[in-house]
Amino acid sequence: PLGRFVQIVRDGRAVAYSMLRAPWWDGTLKSWWWGDIPDGYRDEYEDSGRDPLILAGIVWKHLLDLTAVEIENIPAERILTIRYTDFLKDPMATIDEVCRHTGLDMSERFERRLKRFRIWNADEAWRAKLTDSQITSLESSLLSHLQRYGF
Repeated sequence: PLGRFVQIVRDGRAVAYSMLRAPWWDGTLKSWWWGDIPDGYRDEYEDSGRDPLILAGIVWKHLLDLTAVEIENIPAERILTIRYTDFLKDPMATIDEVCRHTGLDMSERFERRLKRFRIWNADEAWRAKLTDSQITSLESSLLSHLQRYGF
């Protein structure tokens, strides 16, 4: 394969909290769009008392699992994985890294246009909005994936 790929991974806690506020997400399996829920994840959801927050976290894990399967046969040097958190810390450096990985030039014109965009960090809202109990449950559910992706 000649393609170069960029995988952007957002903190699963932020994703789960964001999903709770999405109008299309009802927090039940009726709003599950990603094929059959794997048995282990279904059991986890049931064991949580069908907690919508846990299901939202399971969506994040499941999507990362699906992505891992899709990219497993692509040579590692063709894949750049960036964390959205790192992009928020230094957008220009992250975009420069993406450009270098993909073989695109970061022209002065492109850079000037990028600097006009305002970027806000909505990735920390979960810390203020979720209860300590919710955070503990969610982090317990997401632990392996959070560690794997450096969160």
